[in-house]
Amino acid sequence: MKFTISLTIEAPDETLQTEPILTFDKECLDVANIGLSLPESKQILEALQAQIVQEQANCFLAQELPKLPAGRVLKDYLPLTLRTLFGIVRLRSPRFTISPSSDKPHTVSPLRSLFTQRTTPEMLYLETKWAALLSYSQTAALLKDVLPVDQKLNAATIRNHLGEVARQVDSQLGASPLTNAAGLLVGQSVVTEAEDSLIMGMDGGYLRDWGQKKTCFEVIVGKSVPTEQCSKCFGFVQGYDQKAKERVLEVLSQQVFQNSQRVVFLSDGAANLRQLPRYLIPNAQHILDWFHLTMRFTVLQQYLQGLTKVDADGKQMQERLESAKWHLWHGNTIKGLELINDLDCDADLHLQEAPTKYEKIKSLVRYIFPCG
Repeated sequence: MKFTISLTIEAPDETLQTEPILTFDKECLDVANIGLSLPESKQILEALQAQIVQEQANCFLAQELPKLPAGRVLKDYLPLTLRTLFGIVRLRSPRFTISPSSDKPHTVSPLRSLFTQRTTPEMLYLETKWAALLSYSQTAALLKDVLPVDQKLNAATIRNHLGEVARQVDSQLGASPLTNAAGLLVGQSVVTEAEDSLIMGMDGGYLRDWGQKKTCFEVIVGKSVPTEQCSKCFGFVQGYDQKAKERVLEVLSQQVFQNSQRVVFLSDGAANLRQLPRYLIPNAQHILDWFHLTMRFTVLQQYLQGLTKVDADGKQMQERLESAKWHLWHGNTIKGLELINDLDCDADLHLQEAPTKYEKIKSLVRYIFPCG
């Protein structure tokens, strides 16, 4: 069975032009031959893309050529390559010489004013989106598996394109001033209970810089989750990114944040993570998330195990710590904080009476204080 796919083009003067795209044989032998295969679909998409882009380029030239001076002279044709989601399209871009009789002639390539980028925005969008979820090499492999993209596409190209998109987004971010006191956020004098609440989680982590200095830098990432909208993620490098406030503000602006909305920030309680939300929304509620809270309890439990080996009172302090954790988990924050304060007093008393009995008693006292 033979199938022929053709493209019908309707010109502005309503004339129709039919161009054959692809012809292939398809036998109905088993279920594996039913419909189009992935290679066949790639061939069709690639052929359609090439023909459509060529016709669009011809139409653009037909509109632009009359705008050029009458004395123009065709100089030559230059190759123009456009990378798209549906294959590489190669065009011939005519180049004209303007005022050839003058002392300073110049050349014009009309198609280059149309194709200002060599990679289509849709291609850049999909590369950036997938590269944010997968590694660069896996993104390149996935694009090659499902789409007729350039087979030379590799991890380095994906990384470079992602960097270009990020710089473009950053330039647009800096174009608008930070709307603060008189604008969107800090105008919250009273936070009321709105129908739609917003929860924003933030956390930081240190990454190793394997350059010449071999230092570490902190990356802050977060996620804003409204009640009835799609969540959005953001991130920046602490101490390096000069637009951290604008970046978080842009996320909230895209989610149509209202002054009356209830906002809850979840973090590990670090000072730098609390400063940014406090600057943007002073009256928002800050909550230490349970994961980081249990991490603190685990470290305290390890300290108290060492204290138990040198002091019998350490066993009682362990039981008090477990009771505080149990009450906090079940929502009894008042009782839980009372037990933590009692634990703080016990540790401080032990520090005053026998400071040399347990060598890590000072660290224990310092670590208990943030929990209270």
